[in-house]
Amino acid sequence: MLPLAQLQSMVAQKINILGWNDDLGEQDNGVHSSGRYDNQRERIGKKYQWKALFAVEAQLMDLFAITDRWHYEVGGNKRILRPPYPWYSSIQNDFDVTLTTELIDDAELADVLDKQSPFVLDKQMSDTDWVEQPVTTDDCQHFFVGEDNKWLLLFNIFSKIPANGEHKDAYLSYETFFVRNEDAQKFESWIARQNFSGRAMPASGQSIDIRLLEYPWMLPYVSAEDEEWLYVSAGDGKCPCRVMLTNYTQLQEDAMGLGDEYREENMLPCPELMNTMELHFKGHACFTYGTENHLASFYASTIHYRAGIPKGLHIRRTVLEEFLRTKGYTLYWTISAERQLIVGTTVVPNYKTYSFCAKYGEGGNVNWIKE
Repeated sequence: MLPLAQLQSMVAQKINILGWNDDLGEQDNGVHSSGRYDNQRERIGKKYQWKALFAVEAQLMDLFAITDRWHYEVGGNKRILRPPYPWYSSIQNDFDVTLTTELIDDAELADVLDKQSPFVLDKQMSDTDWVEQPVTTDDCQHFFVGEDNKWLLLFNIFSKIPANGEHKDAYLSYETFFVRNEDAQKFESWIARQNFSGRAMPASGQSIDIRLLEYPWMLPYVSAEDEEWLYVSAGDGKCPCRVMLTNYTQLQEDAMGLGDEYREENMLPCPELMNTMELHFKGHACFTYGTENHLASFYASTIHYRAGIPKGLHIRRTVLEEFLRTKGYTLYWTISAERQLIVGTTVVPNYKTYSFCAKYGEGGNVNWIKE
C-alpha cells in the first residue's frame, strides 16, 4: 500500500504537469462555491485537482490489484478483480467526456439521410376505427435502411403522443437478441406461442442494462462479472434457452449540474459484439468503427446529430453477419405495438396490443416466426 503522502505527491506533480500555475491561482481568489452544483463561478484549481486525481487513479489501476467491494468468496474473503477496470474504484468520474454540443455526423451516412421508413398515424380515420384496425407485419417494416439493406436496426422505439386535441396514442418498438444456433429451433417453437403485451418486452426488467458510471471509451467497457445470457422473464416463463441482448444503454447522468443540451444516452452494440468485431470509437461514443475504420454502428439520440440520420441503434449488416457466423448465433427481433386513446390525462379503456417475432436471414432477409 502506498503511503498517503506519496499519493498526495503524485497528484500534486500531475497538477503541475497539466499546466497549473500561480496566474491561474489568482483567478480563484475570492471565488466561493455554495455547493457542488450550479455555481455561477467555479474554481479553476478544483478542475485541475479532479483531472489529476483521475489520472493518478488510472496509474494505480495499472499497478495494483483491486478488491471486489460488492461480492465475497466462500469463507468471507474479498475477491481480487481481474482486470482492474477503473469503474471498480470508489473514486469515479461521472462525466461522459464524449458529450458535445457540436454537430455529430459521419460522411458514410449521407446516403441514408431521411431514408428511414416513416411511423405515421392515420389522422383521417375516426378514433374508434383506428383503435380497432389491427397492427400487422405490413406496419413493421423498419428493419433496414440503405441500398442492399446496408444498415440493420437493432433497437428503436417509435411513438406518437396525442397533441392539439387529438387522442391517438401509438407505440411500436423493435428489440433484438441473439440465440445460440443449437437452441434456435426450440426457441422458435416456444416464442411462436407467446403473447407479450404491447410495451412489455420479452426480457422484461432486463431488456436494457444501465451501466452507471461505466462509460464506453473504457474498452472493454463491461465487467466480466456480469451475466450476458439472460432468462426470458415474460410470456409463460418457460423459454427453453437463454438469450443475449444485442445492445447496452449508458445514460448520461445529470450529476454535474449540466443543462439539457448535454443530456442524452449512449446506445452501443453489446460487449461480445464490440469485442469480437474489434469495434472502437473516434469522436463520439454513439458511433463505432471496425478494423478498417469504416463506420460499424450508429445511434442518434439528441438534437446534436445531423438531421435525417435514421433513429435507433443500427449496425452495418456485413459486420453483423460476420459476427453471427463467427459465434454461431441467430438474431431475432421482437416487435411490440400498442394503440390506445388518451383524453386529457385519462387512458380510454379500449386499447389494443400486438407482438411479433422475426428472424434475420443472411443477405438481408426477414423471416417471420410469430405474425
